[in-house]
Amino acid sequence: MKSLTNKVIILVMSIVIFIIYYQLLGFFAGNLLPISPLGTMIGLITLFLLIPISYLSAHVVVKVIKDM
Repeated sequence: MKSLTNKVIILVMSIVIFIIYYQLLGFFAGNLLPISPLGTMIGLITLFLLIPISYLSAHVVVKVIKDM
């Protein structure tokens, strides 16, 4: 049960971190990425890279909080 609780906490935190990263990317992408097929492709690749990055970030945050 404790493992399930930890997984739910990591999932919720990864969703929150993903939303934060995605909002930051959207804020900066308006100025940096051109509106073209290449810009769209770069945006999609970055979007799919944000999913594991946000999960790993949430996992690290949970480990740091547990170690405190």
